[in-house]
Amino acid sequence: MKTKSKILEASRCLFNQHGVEPISSLQIATELGISPGNLYYHFRGKDEILAVLISECDQLFADDSQAFSREVESLEDYWAFLHRLMEHFLRYQFIFRSLDHLHCDSPALGRRIRALVRRLKGLIMTMLEQLSSLGVLQVDQAEQTILADNLLLVGLHWAHYQILQDPGLDEPALLRKGVIRMLTLVSPYVAPEHGAALIQHQRWAEQLTG
Repeated sequence: MKTKSKILEASRCLFNQHGVEPISSLQIATELGISPGNLYYHFRGKDEILAVLISECDQLFADDSQAFSREVESLEDYWAFLHRLMEHFLRYQFIFRSLDHLHCDSPALGRRIRALVRRLKGLIMTMLEQLSSLGVLQVDQAEQTILADNLLLVGLHWAHYQILQDPGLDEPALLRKGVIRMLTLVSPYVAPEHGAALIQHQRWAEQLTG
């Protein structure tokens, strides 16, 4: 792994573990065992590292937006796709835990954050529209907008809340709990003929998480 990639990965891990505010560029360099000058050769400061990490996260969700209509044709497909989305939320949890700080601390980062949140809202709307067109969901336009907002709120904040509730929870269980929360929000709108499949997924996930 090249030094630049190592810096990004170490930064992501430190931000996830400790939050964005307490971590300095010097701490990142120390974590990697490199000089501050070596770090500044690749990134001129913490904001530049954050900008790249936010862009990485944004690109993952952009790729998913393109893939959704091709990959999701049933509630079973939606389950798998949702799990992948929650992995992204967990991988970059520091972004969503620090939304206010990132938005207010730097105008440039604020623009990136707003663009990311807009993309996420668009992706969730696309998901709901696709499931409605497949007959999986029965939801009108007004309800769909509210449901999209609620799903986005869970996606943005579920990991931080769950970790506070149960710090010892391992990552697979954490992911499944996040997916269960998403499915629970969607369940009132699932068409009756798809209800059994939804219940089966929920029970399976609940058994695995205990």
